[in-house]
Amino acid sequence: MRVQLGILNYVTRPSESTVYQVMGVIGANRLRHRKPNGITKADREARKSDDLLKRDFTAKKPCEKCVTDIMEIPGKNGKIYVSAIFDCYDLLVTGLAMADNMRAELCIQTVKNACKSFGNMRSAIIHSDRGSQYTSEKYQCAIADFEII
Repeated sequence: MRVQLGILNYVTRPSESTVYQVMGVIGANRLRHRKPNGITKADREARKSDDLLKRDFTAKKPCEKCVTDIMEIPGKNGKIYVSAIFDCYDLLVTGLAMADNMRAELCIQTVKNACKSFGNMRSAIIHSDRGSQYTSEKYQCAIADFEII
């Protein structure tokens, strides 16, 4: 939501109830009756990365710290999975990819898209859950190729 005050434009965050109202108007309401169990399954055998952020999701500069996850969106013809990387500095989406599955290739494509859009992703810390996609050897090699931590 953009608010204009004098010469400067300020971006404000809408409240949760405002988002639900807008979603209702455009017909994009989500079902509230059930809580998701989580779609990412941990791979117990995979090597785990250290928690470098220690729950500190603030950043002093762009592309210093990023967070990523996968979201499942149900539709009439099946599900679609959206993987996104958010910059902790300003919550900007730096990378985005969609697929009809949630394999490691989806997460790798998200990293590739982020590196195409933002060349300064080198030495960025990308924080994720410990799902099998993020602990896979393919994903670990991909972030190492882009010099991402």
